[in-house]
Amino acid sequence: MSNKHSLTIVDKCHTTAEQHPMMGKNGYTKIQWQCADGESYALLLPGGVFQGYTDAFALLVNGPGWVPKKPLELEPKVNTIIKNYIYDNDGKNCPGKADPPDITIQS
Repeated sequence: MSNKHSLTIVDKCHTTAEQHPMMGKNGYTKIQWQCADGESYALLLPGGVFQGYTDAFALLVNGPGWVPKKPLELEPKVNTIIKNYIYDNDGKNCPGKADPPDITIQS
């Protein structure tokens, strides 16, 4: 099994995965995204989860191709859930009824 989890963003409420496998515990230690619709999105991600990012940060995903080119790598021994993290160009995220699937990280 690859240790990379690759997600395609369909829109600010959906990714191609309806439910993500539990990262870390299921062997996934890296993650990256691409856009399906040619739009651009900002992912607001927590600090302390990915190597090199101690503070919360935004990751811009736009155009074709995987972002970041070198996938984000999990910090060891992290347990968290990343919820409703996709924002459109207007700074709006999903209205709450159909949030994108949570990314559960458990070492």
